[in-house]
Amino acid sequence: MRTTNSCSNRAKLFLVLMLFSLCSIKAQENRPLESPSGKKNATGGGEANKAAGKNEKDLLRRIGVALFRAAKPQFKFGAGSIGAADLSRRLNQKLVSQLAQSGKFRVLDHQFDFERDAQLSRLKDGKAQEAELARIGKRIGADYMLVGVVNALDFKQEQVEPGFGLPNEVFNRAAAIVEFRLIDTATQEVLHSNELNLIFDHNELIKMVPRFDGDQLTQALIGRIADEIINEIMELIHPIKVMGVDEERIILNQGGKRVRVGSFYRVEGAAIKLVDPDSGLKVEVGGRHASTVLITSVSPKYSIAKVVEGSKSIEVGQVCRRTQVKLLPAPKD
Repeated sequence: MRTTNSCSNRAKLFLVLMLFSLCSIKAQENRPLESPSGKKNATGGGEANKAAGKNEKDLLRRIGVALFRAAKPQFKFGAGSIGAADLSRRLNQKLVSQLAQSGKFRVLDHQFDFERDAQLSRLKDGKAQEAELARIGKRIGADYMLVGVVNALDFKQEQVEPGFGLPNEVFNRAAAIVEFRLIDTATQEVLHSNELNLIFDHNELIKMVPRFDGDQLTQALIGRIADEIINEIMELIHPIKVMGVDEERIILNQGGKRVRVGSFYRVEGAAIKLVDPDSGLKVEVGGRHASTVLITSVSPKYSIAKVVEGSKSIEVGQVCRRTQVKLLPAPKD
């Protein structure tokens, strides 16, 4: 009996060891391969690549765009008017769209969450302070909060009698006044604030909407307001930089709606850091104007430019800032 029990026990132990070995082999088959450097490589590609893509996206800074409140319930716009809620919604859509298109931020579009939140009533009443706005942004997982107020949006038509039997001429004029603030939710600091005072003359409006249409003009004006706001934010956090140089082509790392064909950018040299003698804070001063480039083509993620003034010796990483220049012939090498 002892011999039989001993054999039985050894057989059970053997089966257990066999099962353990099979499980270990299966686990080794499913384990990601390791490169000679010790880093793991994905074998299947699908799920691993998705995870890698998600991690790359997570590296982008997150920004929340609150509904801009309006200074009054209705804005007179030509013969008609536009309501505050409609104006805020349209501007929010433009801002979110342009920030997302830049590819530099993860945009948290919590417009409807804000509307359901009781704290939004304080935003609309203008009572929310920077600290409270920062807390709201932090609660939704944002690094930055963009908030603001539309103080004025106006469109007028004026008839002019030229005389001499000529028909009357109609001249259009539009204006907008918008305040905005960019808040760091971690420090509750206002990183940037400004009041835009935009005036559009008749010629500018004709370029925006060749055939007059009230709704199209409203959309175009709101788009221009969003352009100005996003440009200032991007200049602060993500200025346009030289991404590559291919013979005479200068490749910039941004495109889309932010960059327009025919616009000029000054290419700066290396920046220097100085200390403010009053505050003791470090201030970064942009480098000297080295070259001026002209945008020749724009793609969603990049743009192409050529040197029209200054040095042709341009390096990757140099900062480019929008400017207006008098065209001069580029120096010959």
